[in-house]
Parts: sequence; structure tokens; C-alpha cells
Amino acid sequence: MKNLFISFSVLCALIFVSCERSTNYSAQLEQERKKIKEYLAKNGYTVVNLSDSAQKANVCNNVTPSNTYYCLGEDSIYFRLDSVGAGKKVELGNLLQIRYVESTLDERPVVESYWTTMDLPYPVQIILGNLTYNCVGWQSAVRLMGYSDAIAEFIVPSKIGLEKALNPVVPYHYKFTFKILPK
Repeated sequence: MKNLFISFSVLCALIFVSCERSTNYSAQLEQERKKIKEYLAKNGYTVVNLSDSAQKANVCNNVTPSNTYYCLGEDSIYFRLDSVGAGKKVELGNLLQIRYVESTLDERPVVESYWTTMDLPYPVQIILGNLTYNCVGWQSAVRLMGYSDAIAEFIVPSKIGLEKALNPVVPYHYKFTFKILPK
């Protein structure tokens, strides 16, 4: 009887902790959405929601106005194209060489740069369409950028971003470019 009571107590404790974590996680996601909106407002950006595929397809052909980010929907990336690429059009399965600057959206952002060979001697490489080693947010951005050598800025919410060890509910801002490597 004592073992049954201990087992029941442990089970109740696990259920309580699980419910508490899920509540905290949803609260963290809501805080993340708020943080992204505050970051955009503080920096004077207007957000335009892209609702259909024709609008999304048009993004990669035009430089985004300097005060605008395009939003692809809740929990998706916020995107702006700084420079239209001059290289080949990107396709699924392409091997891409990535250069980027990553920063948090904090007052004093944590910045990591992989923009030049001084920052990182060997650039990051990904295969478009393969999510094994990279995030959904990067894949979405590359598709919107459209062409090799394009430069874009985008914000990636944690649900579709790279997994960070300590706190997975952190949005990141990226300045990003890529080259399509030969097969």
C-alpha cells in the first residue's frame, strides 16, 4: 500500500510539473511574439502581412522598402529583401554557402557574425529542402530571396529557428546572403 501511495504521489507531481512547463512555454511564446512586435515598432518598421502566394512570389523580385518587413503569418518569419540577387535562381536540392550575422532582439543584442572569412573561415553550407541541419526560418528566407547573392534581413521566431541550448524561446534577427554551389 505504501508503494502505491508513493507511485501515485510521483505521478501527480509529474503531471503538475508537465502542466506547469506547458503553461510556461505558451507564456514564453506569447512574450516572444510581443518582443518581436516591440522590436519592429521601436525601430520604426511597418509590417505587411502576405496572405497569398502571388504576393509571396513577388517579394523575391523587388527590394523591400527600408521601413517595411513582410510577415508570412503568426510564428513565421518577418522578412525584408535588401538586395535582389544577380546569380542563379535557387531550387530545391541546391547546395548553398551561407554567410550571416545573427543577433538577439534585446536592448543590448548578442551578436554573432559569420559574414566574412575572418569571422568564420569556412562558411556554413545547407541543402535547400533538407531540414536536418538547419532551420525552417532559413529555408523560408532563402526561398523568398530567390537568387544567389541576394541580401536579406529577417526575424526568425524560436519555433522555426535554430535550437539554442539554454533558452529555446528566443527570436533572432539575421542579415543573410548565400551562393549556390556547383553540384
